[in-house]
Amino acid sequence: RKAVSCAPRGWRASWMLRVQAGKQSISPLMWAIRTSALDAARAMLVDLLTIRADRDRYYFGMDMLFDRHPDLVKTLTQIAPSLLPQLFDGLIWRSRATEDGMRRVNYFVKHLIVDASGNFSKTLEWIVETGDPKIVVHPLIAVTTDTLWTGIAMRDFFIKKSWTVFCLAVFSTGVSIFEAEVNTEQERYIIAACRCFTYLLSMCPRIVSHALRAVRAYGASDTMQILRCIPVPSYLKSGQEVADLLLMLVLVACLALEPVLQCLGSGDGFEGSGLFTQACPEASTLREIYADFALVAIFLFFMLLLDLAVFSTRVSAFVLICFRVLFEAFLHFLALSFVIAAFACGIAALRLDNEYFASIPTAARSLVKMSLLM
Repeated sequence: RKAVSCAPRGWRASWMLRVQAGKQSISPLMWAIRTSALDAARAMLVDLLTIRADRDRYYFGMDMLFDRHPDLVKTLTQIAPSLLPQLFDGLIWRSRATEDGMRRVNYFVKHLIVDASGNFSKTLEWIVETGDPKIVVHPLIAVTTDTLWTGIAMRDFFIKKSWTVFCLAVFSTGVSIFEAEVNTEQERYIIAACRCFTYLLSMCPRIVSHALRAVRAYGASDTMQILRCIPVPSYLKSGQEVADLLLMLVLVACLALEPVLQCLGSGDGFEGSGLFTQACPEASTLREIYADFALVAIFLFFMLLLDLAVFSTRVSAFVLICFRVLFEAFLHFLALSFVIAAFACGIAALRLDNEYFASIPTAARSLVKMSLLM
């Protein structure tokens, strides 16, 4: 504070952000952050984000701060997360005067939404990576996320999920609505149309999308390791992206096992014969396998719709709790499987004259039924 106390209002920010020595320049603020001089860095942030004025203009160091350090938030999340509340508090201006018991508040969120090139800023991504709920619920971050959601994201999100709902309805119509294997001519046409729609407008766009994203990810080395040896694109960190990729693979398997395609040249010598039939003898074994893949595909479609919970905080909290409970349930069944395997092997070693415990698989099956009260 003493060092910049003599600086004119228009020069205070530049003194704390740039010191030129020949062709080299350093930032006192960044130097303080990287050397863990957090008290000095905090004082500089407060000074930079203090609004001053004279007779001609106002002085506010926000633009100069983010022009000099566009990745300031990323640096703070990695080195000095304790300074993030100070930075965000400085980007909020609250009026001293009250009107009807309320104060005017200005939120300066420009540099948290767009960068210097006019592209979307990665600020929110950096903040989410910290995993700190206190930072995420900060008023400035809440306003930023609400602005992006209501202004841009909600419309695209709603359109994308509406398309997913429509694709699910079409796919369900093609595999679930008509239960009989022998269908009427009109039903066969509807089933064929629904499945063609699914393969052309649901499966193919997913193949193109994942192929392009995978090529870009591998080209930019934007990958992560699975089992410490298998590189996969980093975008698969998202559970929704994994579900979408699995859905694409399942739909490809459905196309390969499609009974309608197997029966195209089967002739007319069987019950339910005709164009687009799936009741031919050649497809009898494929129908059961196809039904299993269709079941998995429907489950994956519904998993892609879990994001619709964002429209309700209560539903979002319920979904979060369900996923936590599923993990605990997985641990429970893992422990139960270990105990059942141990007792099944031990009981089978006793050579009991009991049909329910005659062998290890039989004993394990009996113990599972006992555990599940079946």
